[in-house]
Amino acid sequence: METNARFSYGKLLAKDNEKEKANAELKAAYALAKEKALITEQLDISTFLSEFLIAENKKDDAIKYLQAALAAKDSIAAKNREDEMVRLEVAFKDKLAEQEKKAL
Repeated sequence: METNARFSYGKLLAKDNEKEKANAELKAAYALAKEKALITEQLDISTFLSEFLIAENKKDDAIKYLQAALAAKDSIAAKNREDEMVRLEVAFKDKLAEQEKKAL
């Protein structure tokens, strides 16, 4: 099953009060997202999973997934900063080339 399908199924199980099945499905979804390096999905799943585990009074597990959510959020922010720096560098080089053309 695909990551998003597992995540959706896990949320549905949680909603239907199938807590053990939901726990297993959500953890499987997170493991699959991590294996495939799907950062946004890792963030979504780990955030939901940490809230689910807190509600289940499984605080140690909840902390693990909360830390994973924070790490994913940091990775996304770093990637966004990197993308912005590349965009600015390209814009600067274009502007510089334009000014050099005008100078000739």
